[in-house]
Amino acid sequence: MTYNNSKSEPREQSIFNMAVMYLGRLNQLLYLCNQSAMALDAYTWYHALVTLRRELSTEMKTEEIVDTTKMQKEIYNLLATRIKSTKAGTSQMTPQLHEELDNYEIFLRSILRTSGLQNKMKEDPSFAF
Repeated sequence: MTYNNSKSEPREQSIFNMAVMYLGRLNQLLYLCNQSAMALDAYTWYHALVTLRRELSTEMKTEEIVDTTKMQKEIYNLLATRIKSTKAGTSQMTPQLHEELDNYEIFLRSILRTSGLQNKMKEDPSFAF
């Protein structure tokens, strides 16, 4: 029996493990980030990173949550300014916006790595589950 985040009442643990589905969602988001970055689609890249952050939030330390919140707001402001300035609702990539999105993704990927969610393949495939 483990305790929830509020440390108020114990919760029964499910016999079903959603780890494989969770890793699948992370994989899809990382793929979307790659595709959006290559297409220079700032809007989709940003929102894929926001969703990735939400998925990773349970693995983050308090200071990482604070850091990612700050980074996300800075990128949002750059993106909103860019969309407003084009007046067409598009999000053309500027060098600064690209650099901020890239740094944010690298930071989120480092959280994946330190949380043990993005590891090199083990010799024994049974360790994958």
